[in-house]
Amino acid sequence: MTFPCADFSAAAPKIGYDAKYKQPVTLSAGGTLMLPVTVTGVPTPKVSWFFGDKELKPGNGTSIETKDNASKLTVKNTTGANAGGYRVKAENAAGSDQAEFKVSMKGKHSQSSSLSLLHMSWR
Repeated sequence: MTFPCADFSAAAPKIGYDAKYKQPVTLSAGGTLMLPVTVTGVPTPKVSWFFGDKELKPGNGTSIETKDNASKLTVKNTTGANAGGYRVKAENAAGSDQAEFKVSMKGKHSQSSSLSLLHMSWR
């Protein structure tokens, strides 16, 4: 008895990006952050973007475009609050891959907001 060959090939995701993103990305306040990557894998991987440990969703100046073998995170009107670590993760049944990016800000809005406490006493 013979069975037809079935193709069960699967490939774990692989994320690629331009070598310039291996160094920290420095933006001016009010600028636009764009992090483009290529993503390959079989079956097609699910792509997620993170800022710190928080998964990013589109909205409030943030957009995520994923199609074919590419994904791009865009953050418009950046401020100091956008400085930090970004991560992209690709997952499928064969495995996962991730890449990390560091972003720093320069300019008048480069510092994230801080809280100052003033101690007052009544006499």
